[in-house]
Amino acid sequence: MSKLIDSLDLVVFGLVLLFVAWVLGTGQGSLSDERDAAIADLEGARAQLATALQERSYDQDAGAEVLEQARRVPAKVKAAWWPETETRKLDPGIFRHEASLRDLLEGRDLALRFTAPVDLVADAVPGSIRIAWARPEGDTVEASGYRLYRRVEGGEEELLANTSGEQLRYEDKDVVPGQVYRYQVAAVTRDPAMARLGRGESPRSAPTELRAARDFGVEPRSLAEDGQSARFMVKKLVGGVWYEKEFSAALGEEVGAADPGSGVDYASHCRFLRVENDVRTVPEERDEVVFDAEGRVLLEAGKPMTRRVAWERRIETRYAVVMNELGREERLAFATP
Repeated sequence: MSKLIDSLDLVVFGLVLLFVAWVLGTGQGSLSDERDAAIADLEGARAQLATALQERSYDQDAGAEVLEQARRVPAKVKAAWWPETETRKLDPGIFRHEASLRDLLEGRDLALRFTAPVDLVADAVPGSIRIAWARPEGDTVEASGYRLYRRVEGGEEELLANTSGEQLRYEDKDVVPGQVYRYQVAAVTRDPAMARLGRGESPRSAPTELRAARDFGVEPRSLAEDGQSARFMVKKLVGGVWYEKEFSAALGEEVGAADPGSGVDYASHCRFLRVENDVRTVPEERDEVVFDAEGRVLLEAGKPMTRRVAWERRIETRYAVVMNELGREERLAFATP
């Protein structure tokens, strides 16, 4: 129990309780009446802790009642065996944590466990990025809130938001379409023991990274035979509805334009720069039936004989390279014929 006892100023209570339990259990000392009463109190407290855990009824009042019984040591026994001790009472709130109760009931050392939040996920929608996370199981320190950190691609990390302990999600509305954002979250606590240890903030979660959603999309469809122009499908989100239209763009031109007929502005602010080709080979293999010189299938044990044949398949991918709205080059794959 050393970790939690040191952190919560419980050295006195823990040592007294353990020492008295040993003394009473071995029958040593001259205070037999107090010994019997103390043993009864300890057994009763243990039973109430087990019941509270099983029934999940360990709210603050019940926890305080259990603690009051567990901390009792007869005054005469305390004076006789540990006269310089001042008994202190645990914070009842700690017994509202199932992990702490299990530590006690299963005989493990009580520990201050304050670990990183888990299951951090992010979802990009036009205009915002939604982030959510979860509390880790087994923590014995209550989180009073969370700190959400953000780093913009190519920039410095910043504290984005502080949330309450019950808020396990956040919507980041200060995003630029197409920009890549990286998020991490850490729990914070007001527990005084953690503050004394300089551990008011937990370790950070594993990071998650994604690109802010755009309200438009550009998809290369076909390349002209001379390679100097291409057809693009441009999609635009207007009033919650996606509209799309094909446009031609020559090298150096912007893709898309305002469409007077529909009233939709398809301007993408993406300029068509060039075309690039990527070629790669993929190893493949298959079983083939074996024939003899006369074209008949060779048999073995009444079944056609086969042999394993391996080869490499050539895959070519064509990209339209554009200068996007953020002033960066971006490769867009042409639609597969």
